[in-house]
Amino acid sequence: MAGSVSNIILGSIYNEWELDESDRKMIDELGLEGAESLCGLYVALGQVFAHNPQLAALWPTTPNKALQNLSPLELIRRDGMDGLKRICNILDQTL
Repeated sequence: MAGSVSNIILGSIYNEWELDESDRKMIDELGLEGAESLCGLYVALGQVFAHNPQLAALWPTTPNKALQNLSPLELIRRDGMDGLKRICNILDQTL
């Protein structure tokens, strides 16, 4: 049951962020830790951009100065779990 709930949540995140199949696969390969971090990232974005949910949905694919002009998704592609942790740390500092 818990696996199906997490798949539904991740599926919703993937759809909202408009991730393609290769990005979905990349995130899936990060395992449980990656899924948990991605859910935490999603929640944090909802808090940071509470005034504008569209910005929260665009943020993962938008180049960011704090990430040397990479998008968060590009950083995850390049650095895997380390990139995802870095992104989560940056957002944690804004909360």
